[in-house]
Amino acid sequence: MKKLAVILIFLGFVYSGSSCDCLHLKHFLKTLKYSEYAVIGQLVKITEVDSVPLYGKIGLKGKFRVQQVLKGEIETSEIEIIAGVGTDCREFLSSLKFNTDYVLLLNTDFVFSMCGCTYLPLKNGVVHGRIDKKKDQIMPLEQLVEKVNRKKRRSKKDRI
Repeated sequence: MKKLAVILIFLGFVYSGSSCDCLHLKHFLKTLKYSEYAVIGQLVKITEVDSVPLYGKIGLKGKFRVQQVLKGEIETSEIEIIAGVGTDCREFLSSLKFNTDYVLLLNTDFVFSMCGCTYLPLKNGVVHGRIDKKKDQIMPLEQLVEKVNRKKRRSKKDRI
């Protein structure tokens, strides 16, 4: 009986070590600090990929129509985004709905940012979700854009 208990405890540690265990899930504006890009647009297509960078697992990628770039430089109107596979602490692409506006946070190669709120639904000029607190909020898009721009200016000052 003791051996069984030890095995179950060991398997619990192995499982928790192999899955995402972000100790502190950041709100959107905190996740923004660690993101390369912030964009507004719509998911228009999802396809399965043979392997996800770094993890080599079957995953999903999506075609995202870019309407506005808030952070970073993107020269095209459509990008392919890569979502999480479960063990990498990234959002699942299946969480997004087609033809719905979102504000997304992405890292290099247009991969969802890690360990935090990486997208906000946008409807009628208003975003909602964990914007700058741990609970859901509602905020006009213009106000969010102002906050993003302030964070960009602070980030540039920190680099100088």
